[in-house]
Amino acid sequence: RTILTLGAASVATVGVGGLLYRSGRFSDPVRRRPDLTDRHLIKIGSQAIDTDRRRVLVIGNSATIVSGFFEQLHAKADEDVYMARASATGARLVQSLRLSNLRALVRDVPWDAVVLQDFSSTPLHAADRLASRFAIKHFTRLAAPAPIVLFPHWPSEAGPRVYRAALGTGYAVPDDPDDYANRAEAHYLRCAQSSGGVLAPILPVWITALNRGDSLYQKDRHHASAAGAALAAATLWPTIRNVLS
Repeated sequence: RTILTLGAASVATVGVGGLLYRSGRFSDPVRRRPDLTDRHLIKIGSQAIDTDRRRVLVIGNSATIVSGFFEQLHAKADEDVYMARASATGARLVQSLRLSNLRALVRDVPWDAVVLQDFSSTPLHAADRLASRFAIKHFTRLAAPAPIVLFPHWPSEAGPRVYRAALGTGYAVPDDPDDYANRAEAHYLRCAQSSGGVLAPILPVWITALNRGDSLYQKDRHHASAAGAALAAATLWPTIRNVLS
């Protein structure tokens, strides 16, 4: 197959102009570091094409990067699985979709599964949810026939700005981590139903561990600690394994 043609991605190319405008993301810069640079996308595309192992691509944001999450996920995978990550700190799927090399990576490599995670505040804003559903549907079409695994972002611990009406106009303010988890579950479940994706059960598992008193966060009470990253990886891998089988 032909892989990864370089070139600037225009909003019109993927038909997201009006959607990005309504979501407030039209002029936002596309996040690139560490995994969404052209150099990195071309590199993992070439590696994936050359391997004879089953191929899994993870697309997301800092939740797939910090505290060794991806390394722990990779360690849990079967030996015949090649796993690649195309994530950037602060990335939203609808922004990442604008990258022509990312679209080519998803489309031109015969992936066996693609994992998608959107930005943490996405379930709290109607326009962001709309943009997220669009992006997930588009990635699903690009990846076909590979199955899509949806990996919701876990709730922040009680206290950060998400619970203090500090995200900006139009954002719902969840009462607590359980309320956030319910909103996120509803969003990703709707995305799964509309795109045919499979929803990983990270939210109920996380809430159970949180209520048990497990230490799941870094000092910012948002990003996962090593223990939180291990819990997320241990929850996500069985869902990936099931779709691979």
